[in-house]
Amino acid sequence: MSKLSNRFQVVILERISMIDQHHAEVLLETLAESNTIAELNSNLTKICNHYNIDKFSITTFFNMEQPTKGFDYFETYPPEWVAHYVENQYYLHDPAHGWGKIRMPFSWDGSKLENLTPIQSKMFYEAHDFNVKAGTTISLLPRQEEQSFLTILDVMHPHPEITNTLTMAAQLYWNTKRILDAKHTLSIFTTRELEVLFFKSQGMPIKVVADRLAISESTVIFHLKNARHKLNASSVDHTLFLFGKALAQSSQNGFKRKYSSLSNSILTQDTGNNECELNMLLAAA
Repeated sequence: MSKLSNRFQVVILERISMIDQHHAEVLLETLAESNTIAELNSNLTKICNHYNIDKFSITTFFNMEQPTKGFDYFETYPPEWVAHYVENQYYLHDPAHGWGKIRMPFSWDGSKLENLTPIQSKMFYEAHDFNVKAGTTISLLPRQEEQSFLTILDVMHPHPEITNTLTMAAQLYWNTKRILDAKHTLSIFTTRELEVLFFKSQGMPIKVVADRLAISESTVIFHLKNARHKLNASSVDHTLFLFGKALAQSSQNGFKRKYSSLSNSILTQDTGNNECELNMLLAAA
């Protein structure tokens, strides 16, 4: 065990003697109670700092079959290394990423890993220049097509109590971030845009949506174009996909906003089997 690891174990054992389960729960609750992404990031940083962890990265890949299709991360790494890592797509070759697998925490030392591919050896050689030398990567449970990882630098074989707390923190972080992202997505639309998106997402043709809302077909198209622009979507179908994703994520977590006027305007119409879904939208938004 390295001197760095030994020093860390001593610090952690001292910390554990000072913290009880209730205190750990209070720290974790701050993540779930975060109201903004900035607050969420700050709260995760405070939890890591509490355990003397200054450098960490939490990353989610949205398509494990094609990781380059989309990923999101928050980190306190040296920014120059992050830019270099992403530019060279080293995340595709990082041995710490067990794609689609349930994996125990993986402690690594770039100078001691064996059986590396040439590009992995190159990655660790270059990382050393940015003082990224060793750490531990915690793989969260795969979720549908998503995979998340928490990596803490300069820490080898963390104490199990700390590993458990950080694993819970990482999961809470991404759960809360999904909610906040969904909340933001729904909040950028006007009431009319939400109406149009809701009915269009039910598979209704533009003419039917127009008749239902007592507006012209060109107005429906206008609102769809606005929604597409706001989401930076590639097509109307992509717009409806992103809207549906935000709707599902937010409704599962009970987000509420003051859309009573939208509720009244639509529910007074003959929505039929769509009423349940619409209520979900209004409760989620």
